[in-house]
Amino acid sequence: MFFWIDFLAGWAGGIASLIVGHPLETIKVRQQTYNTTLLRTVRQTFKCEGIFGFYKGIFLPIFTYGPSNSLFFGVYANALILIGNLDHASCISSGTSRDIYIAGCIASIPQTLLYSPIDNIKIIMQASLAAPEFRKFDVSKTEVAPAFRNTLEAFKYIYRTRGLIGLYTGLWATMVREVPTGGIYTLVHQRLRYHDLQNTSLSNLSKEIIAGGMAGILSISVAVPIDVVKTRIQTDNKRYFGIVQTGFKLYKEAGITIFFKGMIVTCLRAFPAHAAMFTTYEFVSGLYDKMK
Repeated sequence: MFFWIDFLAGWAGGIASLIVGHPLETIKVRQQTYNTTLLRTVRQTFKCEGIFGFYKGIFLPIFTYGPSNSLFFGVYANALILIGNLDHASCISSGTSRDIYIAGCIASIPQTLLYSPIDNIKIIMQASLAAPEFRKFDVSKTEVAPAFRNTLEAFKYIYRTRGLIGLYTGLWATMVREVPTGGIYTLVHQRLRYHDLQNTSLSNLSKEIIAGGMAGILSISVAVPIDVVKTRIQTDNKRYFGIVQTGFKLYKEAGITIFFKGMIVTCLRAFPAHAAMFTTYEFVSGLYDKMK
């Protein structure tokens, strides 16, 4: 039997995660693009663009991250039910670690195909420089896009310089980042929420926040090196055009530390964003099971 509720719950969780995590995502993108420090990025963003600079590029994801996340959780739950031959109410809590990981990996594939074009536009907007003062960043070697007033301008820039296929720039790097970490993401959440924390005195809300937050941190932190590669390919595809080529070029230019640029802000963002994601998802999905 096909269950639609997970698509709706995933949509709601995606919106909650986006609102909570987008400002730190913007900081991470600029750190990875310009190889600058966390505090310097925050200071320059606020000085040049004010508080709204941290929400740059959020307009399109507001309308698309929900469907993208909906697709992930919808495919995840239904794949888990099919793989483990389980019912909806207990599929996540009683699924085996192997089934949970495989279902998470499977769900990441269609989500990546759907969200990759939106991610490209978002990254381009977040990396774009809105004021001359931003030239204090070291952009001498980065052919970054100009500042954009809105999402349409960013789309036109990508179409003009790369064509429609340019919306999928960095797709393979995105797949390498998303597919294995999708499995880690779902597995860590399930193990913490329904096993390690199950018999503690914590409230169900606290368990969900901890499990969702830690799932976000552990899955995203291991993917920071490939995320740096992905960001460079998407923001400067004239100099960076493949995973291996970009990796070697970045290592030659900036050493091993470049692959961990944005690690701190990534972890700072991951916990609240994914705690909000899973808490909202489980709440909406739980309502359905209670109403049946």
